Amino acid sequence: MPKRKVSLDSGLFFHFINLGSNRQLIFLEPEDYLHFLRGVQRWLAPVVEILAYCLMPTHYHILGRIRQDMESSQVSAAMQRLGVSHASMINKRYDRIGPLFKGRFEALPVTEYAYLSTLCLYIHSNPVKARLVGQPEEWVYSNYLEWIGLRDGTLVERTFVDDMFGGGLMYRTYMMEMLENWRKNQHQ
Repeated sequence: MPKRKVSLDSGLFFHFINLGSNRQLIFLEPEDYLHFLRGVQRWLAPVVEILAYCLMPTHYHILGRIRQDMESSQVSAAMQRLGVSHASMINKRYDRIGPLFKGRFEALPVTEYAYLSTLCLYIHSNPVKARLVGQPEEWVYSNYLEWIGLRDGTLVERTFVDDMFGGGLMYRTYMMEMLENWRKNQHQ
């Protein structure tokens, strides 16, 4: 496989994404989402501070900051283990063969502070915009509930939420304003 164009350097923010091959489902049942989250905790969290995530039926979004003293190869290996583990479990559970994901994961660098805040809102609003739920707190496969203080979880950096948005209540206010504007634009 060709070398990644962007180095996954420590201290930097990245938006990790992958999509099901041919837009197929990568999560079919609740246990599939939970298996993936256990993999995030096991392989990715030791090398990446998990800031925001949302698992959608056909893809996932993970926003993270590479932990200090981690090398690009360690992050790539963790992401590869996560993807292979999930694909193997899905193939075995559903008696299927072939690739689950479209290809290797994407790691998009987030270099602007303003984009970082917008990206958090984008990730957590994804299930609403896909019309899977009416409100982001109804989607249990993201860490939005942790962000706004309605669920305890281990895949959240509360200091980041406080520093970036002034806390969970303010973040919820920003989310509701953004969704209200989005809904208005949908009806025009």
